[in-house]
Amino acid sequence: MLLLEAGDYEFSNRSQSFYAGEVVGDGTLYLPLDVGRVRALGGGSHIWGGDIADLEAYDFEARDYMPQSGWPIGTNELSKYHSEASAILQVEGDVNEEPMPGSKGNLIRFTRGVAKRRNVRDTFYESMRANQNIDLFINANLVDINLSESLDRVHSLSIKSYDFGKPSIQVQGENYVLAMGAIENVRALLNSNAQSKNGIGNDRDLVGRYFMDHPWGAAATYILFHKHPDFFNSSFYMKPSRAFVGAEKIGEFYCGVSPFSDEQVSSYIRSIIKTLACSTELSEDLAVRLRNNFTCAVGWLGLFIEQAPVFESRISLGAAKDEFGNRRVQLDWNMSELDRRTLRRSLFEVGKYMAANDVGRVRMSQYVVEDKTVLRKHLSGGHHQLGGLRMAKSADEGVLDRNCKVFGVRNLFVAGSAVFPTGGAANPTFTIIKLALRLSDYLSGRN
Repeated sequence: MLLLEAGDYEFSNRSQSFYAGEVVGDGTLYLPLDVGRVRALGGGSHIWGGDIADLEAYDFEARDYMPQSGWPIGTNELSKYHSEASAILQVEGDVNEEPMPGSKGNLIRFTRGVAKRRNVRDTFYESMRANQNIDLFINANLVDINLSESLDRVHSLSIKSYDFGKPSIQVQGENYVLAMGAIENVRALLNSNAQSKNGIGNDRDLVGRYFMDHPWGAAATYILFHKHPDFFNSSFYMKPSRAFVGAEKIGEFYCGVSPFSDEQVSSYIRSIIKTLACSTELSEDLAVRLRNNFTCAVGWLGLFIEQAPVFESRISLGAAKDEFGNRRVQLDWNMSELDRRTLRRSLFEVGKYMAANDVGRVRMSQYVVEDKTVLRKHLSGGHHQLGGLRMAKSADEGVLDRNCKVFGVRNLFVAGSAVFPTGGAANPTFTIIKLALRLSDYLSGRN
């Protein structure tokens, strides 16, 4: 196996600069494209938080209200790799789920596992060096993918180092796997356009399309009436039940409850006291009582949602070029009315639960209730880049087949989150590992 890493062993600004690109759309809160990714050996694992969560079984199924949903494989094709993936990452803690009492089965309280092994470089570098079946090269930049004359297989890869006095070298193998992250995988195929003018695999204008993330933001604030064991002192997560998602015809969501710090609470209460104390004598008396007897808690509801796949959300090539002459990317991140409904219905249900059970009250942020709000101006993205090279049953629906092979190119494969047809609400890393294990079995003939 030949493993080519574009970056160095350590982070470098020069290598990282190749990730720079343009996020288009006025006021979009998507992170700059050279943030949230690391172009060095180990990639994004250098900054990964280690959260472990599985996609739901129904994430793999088509939903009639979500166009382009449904995977060409079922959850059973990945679940068999659960133990192996857990061992690789040394997952600690179980994913525990239980219905929220009083939620009528609509909300589920859950905790996530945590990976003890997070940094791929630190964990596996020495074993890769010692393995005689692996040849690892760093600072090896992919600049072109060269196809055969028939255009149905990869003939070679053009690779360059940072020594610009040297020409590119040609690398040949039986099979080729792109594992550079969702955005760079797309960029590599689009820039390889000397033989296919639209880029490899892009005869139907699907390369880079249906790009998704997990839009997130502080979507509401809450105030509690008493020291609720979940809400008051700790952060925990809620998610919807399958029945609720189907009945409301929405995407999935994770809702994190984060209490304000003591300093934030003090500031919040001071602002209330100042407002009250400047009006009437009754208000002044109420302010004093509030200051002396405040026993409730305040915090924010942090929400991140499943983004529905839409054709207009895309990665494309801009006019700017990198040092090797390849065009940099443009990201046009677009959300849909389904995403707006997911955001609203999820917050409304959490607020309804808190009110019905006398836990507290929720105040939605203004952008959530306004109909014409452009969501990408209020919700952020950039940590969970998904889609762009979606798996599908046919070339009319996606770029890759069920084995993550590029349609029409018999020895070119893709690993990573670019292959996701939909993203659910789970952190994607655990699913990425299981997909990689499945692809490894396929290429070795074990699957």
